[in-house]
Amino acid sequence: MLDQYALRFARAFTMLETAKLLCLPFQIPDGEREPTNREIAEAVARGLDLMRDACLACGMATAIPEMDRIMILVGSQTFAPRLGISQAINHLLSRVKDDLALQKFYRVVSEDAHLYGCENLFGDAVTAKFKDAAEDIKNAGSCLALGQGTACVFHLMRAMEAAVRKLGSRLKITVTPNSTWRNMTSQMDAKINKMPDKTAIQKRKKNELEAARTNLHHVGSVWRNNTMHPATFYTASQARDVMHAVRIFMGDLAEL
Repeated sequence: MLDQYALRFARAFTMLETAKLLCLPFQIPDGEREPTNREIAEAVARGLDLMRDACLACGMATAIPEMDRIMILVGSQTFAPRLGISQAINHLLSRVKDDLALQKFYRVVSEDAHLYGCENLFGDAVTAKFKDAAEDIKNAGSCLALGQGTACVFHLMRAMEAAVRKLGSRLKITVTPNSTWRNMTSQMDAKINKMPDKTAIQKRKKNELEAARTNLHHVGSVWRNNTMHPATFYTASQARDVMHAVRIFMGDLAEL
């Protein structure tokens, strides 16, 4: 899951550092008062809640028992000495920093963040029309966001299967796993060319199918018919071109 881990931890550290400072003895300026035990306890609880959520979000659960012990310190009726609470918080922060040093995080550039896990990447019409392709379209976006061009194109290929079958059924063409782009488009050309176009409705239908066939050819041109070849790799830029072509093809086909 893509998350703003840096922001989560920054908020948690800031809140716990503030709570830690409240526990330390300091010179109280005129007109101000010393924080009460309850105010300290509330600040500590807020900070621990933020830290707990941040740690659990990225699978760092080893520091959770230490957080629970701190809550016992501030939640007891006698209330632990403030300096002891401050030291416990300081130890916790050091523990979390050590755990973070063992983690690795992947940064997604801001312009691609919207692609990750997007449930409606190709629009409402495509989502509604091609339900079988929804998971692969979402995964294609996630792979592109993570810079995995080849994996992105692989998922787009799987999504295209549903779209090509839909177009093939409209033209009464059987599409098999062994069908090539050239074979499919040639059959489609033959079918479309034979369609009547005397009435306005017939012309519109024929034009729409011709546009779909043209878009399919464009997908094939950027795809190059070799996605599954083990020696073929796609850069993020190439995958972006394929995604654009597939989006146009599936979007137009969804409106037919």
